[in-house]
Amino acid sequence: MKIGFSSTCAWNLSPTRSIAHARELGIYSFELWFDHYVFHDESVGKIRKALRENEIVATVHASSWDINITSTSKPVREFSIEQVKKSIDLAEAIAAPLITVHPGKKSYFRARRDEIAKAQQEAFHTLFCYSEGKDVMICVENIEDTGRDVMVTEADFIDFFSKIDDDLFITLDVAHLGDLQRIEMFYSKLRERIRHIHISDLNQVELHVPMGDGILQTEAVLSLLKDTYRGIFSLEFYQDDPSGNEVFNSVEYLKALGEKLDYP
Repeated sequence: MKIGFSSTCAWNLSPTRSIAHARELGIYSFELWFDHYVFHDESVGKIRKALRENEIVATVHASSWDINITSTSKPVREFSIEQVKKSIDLAEAIAAPLITVHPGKKSYFRARRDEIAKAQQEAFHTLFCYSEGKDVMICVENIEDTGRDVMVTEADFIDFFSKIDDDLFITLDVAHLGDLQRIEMFYSKLRERIRHIHISDLNQVELHVPMGDGILQTEAVLSLLKDTYRGIFSLEFYQDDPSGNEVFNSVEYLKALGEKLDYP
């Protein structure tokens, strides 16, 4: 079972310290958020060296702060796409095999869904073309339903993929779906496209909390996935955890369930 953790789990740890922590935990990967990379301002060379020396596989989460690749405003949309391109450059520079990209949203609640969908297709085609030759797989993340998001359900993704020819894939965020039945439906319809999973617990107040602290039927989720999914499970919760205790506990929680289920 390939377990990793994301920048969001310990934001105040630098990327290189996070990579060393991943090695200490005996896990497979670290997901570097582009915004975390900018926040700590460590050099790409230093990060690449830390990954190599600690034998950790990297993934990248594209910039997501203050951007919207489907914005009604053309300058905002263009800036947002440029930020994702920079994130793709980072992924290539640190030899990350995949990058997770947020799919954009309505700029305002009354924006027309068909117009947003068209902007989405155009944006991802631009990003796919930019990624060609860089050995970086683009994975579109399913988002929680805020009323402004248009890539939430399996039907949204099926419609999206029916209208593009580019080889794009999916990062499945289980907390964004939350309910086991919704996770089962999404996975059954789209598992051939799913290359990466964000995993965290959730409760009635928060979507991303450490494993075992919420209501996610984690054992049932892993049972659903064990025969077909061989990608990374990237822990993604939001804590300032410089001691690493929450990450450690969540890793141990997943390892224990993986052993119980004999997850490959």
